[in-house]
Amino acid sequence: MGFALWQAWLIVNRFTLHDEVAVIAHRGSSLDAPENTLPAIHRALDDGADRVELDVRLTADDQVVLYHDSTLQRLVGDPRRLGELEREALAGFDVGSWFGDAYVGERIPGLDEALAAVRGRSTLMIDLKTDPGREVALVEAVVATLQAEQAERRRCLAEAVNDRTLRGCGDPDLFAETRLATTSPTLARTIRSRHPELRVTLLAQLILPGTLERRSLDALGLRHNRIDEREVGLAGHYGYELHAWTINDRARMSQLIDLGVDAIITDRPALLAELVAERRELGDGALLLIKLRNWLRG
Repeated sequence: MGFALWQAWLIVNRFTLHDEVAVIAHRGSSLDAPENTLPAIHRALDDGADRVELDVRLTADDQVVLYHDSTLQRLVGDPRRLGELEREALAGFDVGSWFGDAYVGERIPGLDEALAAVRGRSTLMIDLKTDPGREVALVEAVVATLQAEQAERRRCLAEAVNDRTLRGCGDPDLFAETRLATTSPTLARTIRSRHPELRVTLLAQLILPGTLERRSLDALGLRHNRIDEREVGLAGHYGYELHAWTINDRARMSQLIDLGVDAIITDRPALLAELVAERRELGDGALLLIKLRNWLRG
């Protein structure tokens, strides 16, 4: 009996009762609107996302647009590579019809449009989808787009006439609130050396022991089934954020919150935002029971 009580005490004391997690909408609310489009962004904002994750690519004329794949085949049936076309040509493609009739005619938006859409309401996580040999060019084009948006926000603040318009201008410290993401440790290091004011999330499928320099990380994004107490402990020890992707199951979301991740990337931001809100309303006893149940399931 004493041993059982001791075990229960150890389990209970592993839990942190007051926990928070950032809600990151994967490609916008991509189960309710076409991925990486303005409707997906607007839906994510309405769903309560703290941050909107978007994929970006570089066009032939060095413009930054929202798109995941290297070619246009999956969404519009065109085998050409996006990077071979200029932004004006890309505007002629319909990337909404595949999703449903309500989105017929939806176009490929630019990063500039996405930044304007979230201004004063949310922030962006910009996932860099690079073409070979154009990695740095994409980073610099993203930075130039951020600088242009920053200038627009400062202009807006200077001309604002009341609190409502002030809020709509967004945070002028755009570089501090924006996150860049990449799967390349080399590109992450390049970004840090060229633009130390930016924060970078390294996205990793699998980490082999001894292969990751954790001391220089701002954030590490891992597939959710690769996250355990050891990874959470390493993140705390080295001082970087831990992001879990991509989770659409409520029970798994709750388990990851209990583990102590800093952010969850999901196609269902409304579900995660609802879960976070519900947990905030619980008393310590009820929350402890949920954590204990999740621990037993794990």
